[in-house]
Amino acid sequence: MTAFFFALFFLPESHKISSKAERVAAADAARKSALGRSLADRMIASLRALHYPNLALVTVILFLVGFVFAHMESTLALWADVAFGWEAREVGYLFAFAGVVAVIFQAGLLGPLTRRFGEARLIVFSAILLGVGMALVPSATTVSQVLLAIACLAAGFGLGNPSIQSLITQLSRPEIAGVALGMGQAASSLARVVGPLWAGFLFQKIGPDWPYIAGACFMAVVFFLAENLRRRVQTADDAV
Repeated sequence: MTAFFFALFFLPESHKISSKAERVAAADAARKSALGRSLADRMIASLRALHYPNLALVTVILFLVGFVFAHMESTLALWADVAFGWEAREVGYLFAFAGVVAVIFQAGLLGPLTRRFGEARLIVFSAILLGVGMALVPSATTVSQVLLAIACLAAGFGLGNPSIQSLITQLSRPEIAGVALGMGQAASSLARVVGPLWAGFLFQKIGPDWPYIAGACFMAVVFFLAENLRRRVQTADDAV
């Protein structure tokens, strides 16, 4: 809700329309376009967007990052209860701490780090942080170790998610940018559905630590995918 009102009142319109006639024409064109495009047309456009190799790869990375982070979000309270006997108040403190770390990285460090390293490298860094954080959770025996693990997870997601979204727009041609972002959001939403189901299954059927062990393994895969993406982006930039 906060993001909605911030965008409504503070973000400037990027496409300026000077006259009333132009506004009417633009609205009419948008209405006809929306009515004229069937579900099949939109699905075909989405598949065409994924036909670009780098765009498909970054969408897969976005899905896996959200999938792994959902492991933590959905099982942390249960794990903390088993490992430390913590209740809702202590778990709330953990999530508040994670939020503070994410805000610090996104609001204070993301811009300078992006200018210094670029989005592709930050995605690699975020995969490392997320993988380390997931691996640290099962071995944590003290509060400080838990906080270190949560800090790694929050920092990794705080750096990775906006960097991936930004890279999607950079890799998309203008005419498919909206479709590409829509596919990214769909992948992220799917990860938020599938991730908790898989994490809950591991927690209940195998053990409380297994959502995090599996998450660390998934992030190892994401690391290699992200490194491959970084090399592709670097090659494309060098060729320009």
